[in-house]
Amino acid sequence: MNLSKQFSRSDIDSLQIEENEKTLLQLMIQSDDQSELEKISYQVFMQGSERDITHNTKKIDIFLNVRKEIFKFFCTKSNIYRTQRESLKGSFKDLVLIVATAIGTSAGIAPALITGLVASLILLLSKIGINAWCETYKEEYGG
Repeated sequence: MNLSKQFSRSDIDSLQIEENEKTLLQLMIQSDDQSELEKISYQVFMQGSERDITHNTKKIDIFLNVRKEIFKFFCTKSNIYRTQRESLKGSFKDLVLIVATAIGTSAGIAPALITGLVASLILLLSKIGINAWCETYKEEYGG
């Protein structure tokens, strides 16, 4: 399997691949021993896999922790997020006014006439979403 006639070192250096993959290609060019190449290929593959697994695990850990914190915020009375929950309640009026004004303006209706309906819909949708979230994760995160 001598590839030295097909590839040169400069061909390999020009490739945009990891250093260990370049080393493997160089060895493949120089070697005729198939079993040695298989061992080296396996080692290179495993190093890359370990790196990918570690990186993906960190992504998963972050996502799981974010989910857990969202659960704490919405589904518990944790003191950690007490001030944020209170400030969210205060901004509800602003949200209702913004949505009612946007809908009223586009529909040609006075915002004051639809504010109650908008408030009820926002409360209903948020309550359904929060309850679904809490129910989904209550066994996993306790609550």
